[in-house]
Amino acid sequence: MPEFCPLLRRVCAGWFFFFATLAASGAEPLVGPSAFVADLAQRTLLNDAGGALSLTERQARFSQFLDGSFDVPEIAQFVVGRYWDKASSADRDSFTAVFRDFMAQTYARRFTVYHGQSLKILSVLTDQPNSTMVLTQLTQANDAAPLTLGWRVVNHDGLRVVDVEVAGISMANMQRDDFVTFLQQHGGRLGSLIEQLHTRLDLRETPAH
Repeated sequence: MPEFCPLLRRVCAGWFFFFATLAASGAEPLVGPSAFVADLAQRTLLNDAGGALSLTERQARFSQFLDGSFDVPEIAQFVVGRYWDKASSADRDSFTAVFRDFMAQTYARRFTVYHGQSLKILSVLTDQPNSTMVLTQLTQANDAAPLTLGWRVVNHDGLRVVDVEVAGISMANMQRDDFVTFLQQHGGRLGSLIEQLHTRLDLRETPAH
């Protein structure tokens, strides 16, 4: 079977840095988006229960985390570009659901790889109405160079994350490039992308022999 979306693994790895490796730090009291980011980091660290959770349990936890902290419908609409407007309401709902499950499973499978990192909030810039970029620095394990992360937080009746930038690269934009390329190659049918994501989920859930 041909590899689907060649940049997808890079995208998921980038998003994953946000979910699975953060511990907020800093002497100044945090408020607004910066406090929101710090809280996300703390709750994410508690998600794995010391590595004792099964893959299914971790995936369920990450699904709750996505639902509570990310604007999944907005991200889902963004990553398929103009094809969203061409899709039926049923396909939009189906894509949003499978996209959520696909990302949750990706994070859950990789979660235990990262331990012991810490996060420092560098700056907070409200550069758009109801939209703030929280710039942070991630200290990695094994003396690796620090990684710069930018979190795009919006306020739509509550704070939600809609993008993460890793070393200046937007993960949402990368995912959009992959999905739009796939849709261009498959007649713009969102149903084809939905089927492909379901296939990838099924393959991941099948035990290796």
